[in-house]
Amino acid sequence: MHRAAVIGLGRFGMTLARELARYGAEVIAVDNDEAHVEEIRDRVSVAVVADGSQEKVLRDLGVGGVDVAVVSMGDNFEGLQLTVVLLKRRLGVKRVVAKATSPLRERILRSIGCDEVISPERETALRLAHHLVLPRVLEHVALGPGKALVQVVTPPSMVGKSIKDTGVRHRFGVNIVAVKRRVLPDGRPASSGERTLRMAISPLTGLPVAEEVVRPAPTAEAATGGEASPALTGGPGEAREEVLTTPSPEEVLLAGDVLVVIGEDEGINRMVEA
Repeated sequence: MHRAAVIGLGRFGMTLARELARYGAEVIAVDNDEAHVEEIRDRVSVAVVADGSQEKVLRDLGVGGVDVAVVSMGDNFEGLQLTVVLLKRRLGVKRVVAKATSPLRERILRSIGCDEVISPERETALRLAHHLVLPRVLEHVALGPGKALVQVVTPPSMVGKSIKDTGVRHRFGVNIVAVKRRVLPDGRPASSGERTLRMAISPLTGLPVAEEVVRPAPTAEAATGGEASPALTGGPGEAREEVLTTPSPEEVLLAGDVLVVIGEDEGINRMVEA
């Protein structure tokens, strides 16, 4: 994706436009609120105060040539529908994404040709539910009914065991497809401390989200009872995160490792609580 249009610069649209530009996309930002446009003007390629539901406005801005257009117009659902129709049927935009605030609106948007409909409130609620029920799960991506890809902190019962010895495939019907681990520059595992979650306010939606926090491990002096051991030291900022893709069955899991696991929800839940 090289060119994108963001129509509607509320909290969601503003953050999206800023992030797309940060990733190198050429962004056209449109809103009828001058203050919003001024706030984003220096961050994007084009920022215009205009009515994004007007065909002439969109044509004059060259929106028909973008790779994706995202429509986020708050409570103006009538304007949102009109904009989606213009983008798809009049301007021929390849991919149109819109934000919906209810299942009914989502169905309406899909029926008029919207390629993708997102519901930040619903998605945030799902993430919060997983956090409350399974605090060790850092990320949950549904792959289909009852199936998911998750990131989960290694359960204490699995620390110090090889993937093979944990028996997760046999016991829970899940597979560990990657391991995320903090390491020092020389490749030695860092004292990563305990990974937990806290609730924070998302700048994208303004709603509560689960945020990963690494609680510092005991200092080297505390761990050795006095003098810092060379094996435990590592200057500030030296640790980095390494991803072990397709880890060996003999890979030993460490405290603080994050496991990327795929399987059925029921099996994942049992593994997390093991």
